[in-house]
Amino acid sequence: MGNKRGIIVFGLFVLLLYWFLGSAFVAWVGWPIPGSVVGLMGLWLTLVIYGGVPNWLKLPSNLLIRYLTLMFVPAGVGLIEHLGRLYNLGVAMFVIIAISTLLTVLAMALVFKLLGKQS
Repeated sequence: MGNKRGIIVFGLFVLLLYWFLGSAFVAWVGWPIPGSVVGLMGLWLTLVIYGGVPNWLKLPSNLLIRYLTLMFVPAGVGLIEHLGRLYNLGVAMFVIIAISTLLTVLAMALVFKLLGKQS
């Protein structure tokens, strides 16, 4: 049990480290994208080079996924906090979200189709 706790703490530390490094890099370079996205891309690149997800990262990842619904609470509070903006810009936001979702689905279909031909 103690070993499992240590593995979870270490994995969470690594995840937070990637988040922090991504945020620091974005602040240093001045990119207009969230640092967490850059950190996630760094983690993804590391896992690709490593060749998979190590066990010390699987445990904290499963723990975070188990409580993922709690991560949406701040977004819901933000929607309620800015309800007036949502009323004013709701249609435009819906159109933007719909178009970006469609483009993402098309891009992923193209990627899977290209990867399927290579197999």
